[in-house]
Amino acid sequence: MHIDTNKLLNWIERCQQKQDLQHFLPFMVEGQKLGAIHCSRLPLLEAHPGIFICTESNVSLHPQLKTPQQRTTALDPVLRDWRKQEVFFGWRDEPYRVATAFDAEPLLLMERAATSLFGICKYGIHVNGITQHNGELCMWVARRSYQSPTYPGMLDQMVAGGLGAAYSAVETMVKEAAEEANISAELSSQATPAGVVSYCTTRRNNWVEDVLFIYDLELPSDFTPENTDGEVDSFYRMSLTEVVERLTSSDDEFKLNANLVVIDFLVRHGYLTPEMPHYVAITQGLVQQH
Repeated sequence: MHIDTNKLLNWIERCQQKQDLQHFLPFMVEGQKLGAIHCSRLPLLEAHPGIFICTESNVSLHPQLKTPQQRTTALDPVLRDWRKQEVFFGWRDEPYRVATAFDAEPLLLMERAATSLFGICKYGIHVNGITQHNGELCMWVARRSYQSPTYPGMLDQMVAGGLGAAYSAVETMVKEAAEEANISAELSSQATPAGVVSYCTTRRNNWVEDVLFIYDLELPSDFTPENTDGEVDSFYRMSLTEVVERLTSSDDEFKLNANLVVIDFLVRHGYLTPEMPHYVAITQGLVQQH
């Protein structure tokens, strides 16, 4: 299998863009940095002085909001108003934990679609569905719904989804596998956790910082995924060779972060080796460098 590592490095660099910090202010709660807000958003925040305090150095939630529940309750109607103003799109009714670290207690909950406005670090799961077909390793690839609020019609992992506030990584994986690909809990529970991919970039004046928990799931050769929640248009069983060809020959066929998950798979399973160009840059680029 020929792999154009220059193209792989391009995907890495697009996800790990250097940040121009002068256009962002830290988003603080209880003196702890939770995200970053673009300065163009300040008028939206300053319109709610009982909730946000904006200074030249940062944006913070008002200290009168002392508990996670108070912060969540105060922020919710503001976010719903911004939704009506089309400040952001794709409201999901999925509360996300906002915390200083993955295993830290949340300081508030926030609607998933709004988290990028505040530069909140988001967590998700991606599942590589792999199988053997005619003696060749294949990967099930999903085409996202053309009605999806994000990356409509693009290729993605067989199963992918964000971690809602009430779910662990493995619970999210099992839930999303059932909803997106009609995979039973008995089968999805056989998935192997395979580390994380993480990245930080800016997009449309949003600070985007994501951590993806990766799972590999080997599927029976006669299994065909079926979508049940409307988020997937179709599934394709592609040889790994075809997956790599699409990854390296098309500019934007795969969803941007899905490229990184495929590259991670190639590294972990020995298809990329230290003898190939850019190996160190590619492998190091799969995890955000702090």
